[in-house]
Amino acid sequence: MAKSTSSSFWNHSVEKIEEVLHLRKQIDLLQAKLSKLVDGTVEAITPTKTKRRKTGGRKAKAAIAPKSEPVKKAKTRKKGGMTPEAKAKISAAMKARWEAKRNAAA
Repeated sequence: MAKSTSSSFWNHSVEKIEEVLHLRKQIDLLQAKLSKLVDGTVEAITPTKTKRRKTGGRKAKAAIAPKSEPVKKAKTRKKGGMTPEAKAKISAAMKARWEAKRNAAA
């Protein structure tokens, strides 16, 4: 139900209060019918686990709780770290292969 901006119950019109009471009666009636269908209360079919947010007290407890040491990641080798000598060697091998291919085709 949406919160009202007014601070008092009596600031609402009689028609609005009657409408709210009518809706509340309908909700109670439907909840009673539902509980008869499921042989129990409505709370029995609602989910038991809900996502909980940390309140101020829980945040403070978490902040002062002893923390485990962070797991250090293994150092990974940089990719693409080819030396200029290796590049020159591969380049020479490729040029020789292309030259041999051109000579074989001719």
